[in-house]
Amino acid sequence: MEAKKGSLCSLIKDCFYTRQVLVYFVLAFLISWLFWGVVFITDSISSPVVSVITGIFTLLVGFGPLFAAMIVIKVNGGSIRLWFRRIFLWKVKFHWYLAALVVPVLVFLASGELYSLMGGEVAEGSDLNLLVMLIPLFLWNTLLGGGQEELGWRGFALPKLQEKYTALTASIILGFMHALWHLPMVFIPGTYQASSSFLFYVLSVIGIAVVCTWLYNNTGSVLPVMIYHGMNNTLPLFAFLPSFDPEAMVIPEIPTLLMIANVLVILAVAIIISLVFGVKRMTRKTEIPTISF
Repeated sequence: MEAKKGSLCSLIKDCFYTRQVLVYFVLAFLISWLFWGVVFITDSISSPVVSVITGIFTLLVGFGPLFAAMIVIKVNGGSIRLWFRRIFLWKVKFHWYLAALVVPVLVFLASGELYSLMGGEVAEGSDLNLLVMLIPLFLWNTLLGGGQEELGWRGFALPKLQEKYTALTASIILGFMHALWHLPMVFIPGTYQASSSFLFYVLSVIGIAVVCTWLYNNTGSVLPVMIYHGMNNTLPLFAFLPSFDPEAMVIPEIPTLLMIANVLVILAVAIIISLVFGVKRMTRKTEIPTISF
């Protein structure tokens, strides 16, 4: 019995070592989806205490990719502190921070223009109360509302995938997994995923993944990617989503035509990056960032 138990433990540990990316994805999904499960169960219960619990677990969902990376690193005998120091490089060239902020703006402006040309009706302006929330909402989305996911996705999974695949292939794989990880949100009314076509959402996340790879491979830091993610999550509310209620924080139903316009633009950006910087590394540097722990 002891021998079987030892063999099972050895097998699991060997899997953690030889199949790090696969184990990482399984853990990221398992942890976050368990948190989402708590949210689903408690959300229907009307109680102040339960509401607090729901809020806490909703927040914890976004840390699933980080927790998964930390577990894989720890089981493999690595140093989480060393890993953090490796991916948290803040001394990167300023234009990469600027790109992280500007690219989402250009994408959504172009999406709005294309949507309008296709016959869509773009919101003429944003409510003043909503504009006041721009910076706080951006900071929230960067640190706690999506940007923190990049600690796992780009800080761990991307460099590991690039040990075997080209930057473009790694981006497509990671983009698909990242989008699929959001699947429970399709069943939560008022979320971006529930208010749009999930197929178009998957395509847009794959395009976004290419931009994230480009930012990470050129800087070796997750900070510009977190900023890009935060801005990307914030701008739709101010660019062209009508009927958004800043108090309820409920995303209105997104027109299919608008989703198509956005997907076409973000995929065009991904193609341009791939052509200009190359599909192999998406950087003109001779080497891409690696992680050590």
